[in-house]
Amino acid sequence: MAVTEWFELGNGFLVCDVIRWKDPIWATREPGDRKKGYRVAGVRGLELGRVGVRIISAEVIDGPDEDGWVYLVVRGYGNVAGESEETVSRRPPVGEEIKRKYTTIMKGEPERLLWDDETARARLVREVWGNKQHAHFMSMDEDAED
Repeated sequence: MAVTEWFELGNGFLVCDVIRWKDPIWATREPGDRKKGYRVAGVRGLELGRVGVRIISAEVIDGPDEDGWVYLVVRGYGNVAGESEETVSRRPPVGEEIKRKYTTIMKGEPERLLWDDETARARLVREVWGNKQHAHFMSMDEDAED
């Protein structure tokens, strides 16, 4: 059995890369939960609280698009914290497509699976990142709003 090698992702990723990152799990919370120490954020009039963190491994299939969305196929996941009845129902669908903001992925300490031929990947990086629009997203400031 081969050992899986992951490489710290510093400058971005390409379509066909397999990446993994820490992904927050959010659930609706009561207004008083903020006083209990939960991290709470408002989205579309709902109060959401972070109830856990999971690691998602996924293959990049497209993006980021003009709005910063990256489209991925989930290959696996593991929970870092927060495994409960509530978070079990939020498991990412292995084998199915999801989307995440580029900035969200980059905030989650992302890594990528090494390619068998890193030289070929390096050539592809030079070709793809020559595209100024793509290069813009790959160098987006991580503090940009989601």
